[in-house]
Amino acid sequence: MFNHYNADITNKDDSLKLRLSGLEKKLKGLKIRHGLSEIDRDTYDLTHEQLSKELQQITKELNNVLPKISNLEKLLINSFRKT
Repeated sequence: MFNHYNADITNKDDSLKLRLSGLEKKLKGLKIRHGLSEIDRDTYDLTHEQLSKELQQITKELNNVLPKISNLEKLLINSFRKT
């Protein structure tokens, strides 16, 4: 149970960080392409807005990920606590 609980948190955290990294790379690429005049301003603005929204959403999700529990005793206490 202890390992399962922490594994789920770690998997979600890793997945969100991977998505965040990918979006940051896309945003950087978008800025470079706009700077090189490969895309017009309207396309840049629309894409930048969408990527920024996704970045905010992922950052918000990362802030809401449950913290890892470092020992079994804490896990048991949290498991039996009424919510």
